[in-house]
Amino acid sequence: MPRTESAPIHDRVIAVCRKSGVTPRVVQEAGHIYARLGLVAAGFGVHLLHDAWMKVPFPGVVYVARSQSDAARISRRRAAAIWAEPP
Repeated sequence: MPRTESAPIHDRVIAVCRKSGVTPRVVQEAGHIYARLGLVAAGFGVHLLHDAWMKVPFPGVVYVARSQSDAARISRRRAAAIWAEPP
């Protein structure tokens, strides 16, 4: 999610990544959720989103539920991570 769309959420996601030892290298951002899913399906990284999206199939995308404690660090809602299926 671009920082211009939601600076608080963007900053929390980056902070959680860094706390986990991962420094994201952002090379592409998209504002619309389907554009983000398309980037993930094309192999351009990962995306965190509300777990309600796990019920919406998207070709080439794998949804993985995160623990409530991880989600709580990002927002007050449950979260899921997605990434492209391996070839």
